[in-house]
Amino acid sequence: MKKNSRFFLVLMAIFAITPAAILTSCKDNDDDDPVVDDSQVTLKVKITYSVDLADTWYEFYNVEITYTGSDGNSETKIIQENQEESMTLFKNEAPDTVAFKVIAKPKDTPPEVEDGKVYSLDHSANLSVVTMTEDGKEVTALFSEPTNATLKSGGDAFRQALQKERQLYNRSYSIKK
Repeated sequence: MKKNSRFFLVLMAIFAITPAAILTSCKDNDDDDPVVDDSQVTLKVKITYSVDLADTWYEFYNVEITYTGSDGNSETKIIQENQEESMTLFKNEAPDTVAFKVIAKPKDTPPEVEDGKVYSLDHSANLSVVTMTEDGKEVTALFSEPTNATLKSGGDAFRQALQKERQLYNRSYSIKK
């Protein structure tokens, strides 16, 4: 009886070792296609700049936006209407820091302010940075700091306000790589 149990144990050991040996010997040794397991290569970031202003801003001010371009340099332009611009880059190619600024500078010759009229100075702006998968799905919001303001003005108070430059938005974010 002892011989049968010893034989049974040896047989079980052989059955346990054989599948592992077979599977190991079937390994593909083709090293031509190395696996890249670097999230920096496959992960993207989407950077969005947006500004939404009441028409009064464009009528009485030159609205200037300054933002970080894909090459990391600041770009400045005067806008005549609301804007939303996005760029999607591989995270390791994105600028180290992105920034967005909106400034309203009084026009040299603005239209006349009408007495008794109330002007809307509503404004909103945002800089957002979102991580994305390679196929374009948003994963994580890294940064988003919107500002929204509802303002009204008219008469002498509005005339005085037209004498100064107004900073409507100024934010920056450092992208961790």
